[in-house]
Amino acid sequence: MKSLQLTILFLFLFMIFVLIGHIAFGQNQSTTSQPFDIEVVEVPEILVFSLKKEIQDFSQELPQIIHDSVVELTKMGGKPSGPLIVLYYLENVDFNQPLGKILTEIAWPVDKAQYSNNQLPKIKAA
Repeated sequence: MKSLQLTILFLFLFMIFVLIGHIAFGQNQSTTSQPFDIEVVEVPEILVFSLKKEIQDFSQELPQIIHDSVVELTKMGGKPSGPLIVLYYLENVDFNQPLGKILTEIAWPVDKAQYSNNQLPKIKAA
């Protein structure tokens, strides 16, 4: 259940990031608002190769774990079949305080079960 909640949180944050990027950097600089069509879709289970690590210094450690995960996957003969997914395992977080170490999972979708060491659950996303 927690991984479903984390996946939903990740997708929600990703959608917000995309929306903010579109608003902030979009070519349409008009001040009139445009309606958005929001659709809820089912995202199927995803086979992934993933690594988990507690990270505190994201500027240094996150690029390293991403690199390490790709190296490990390619050593097995696999390759990513989709974009990187990053999951942060947070509970009872007060963003006004230093966060300390955060358990972070780097997950690369793979197209063959032999390269998978994890499976993200089916979810609904908007």
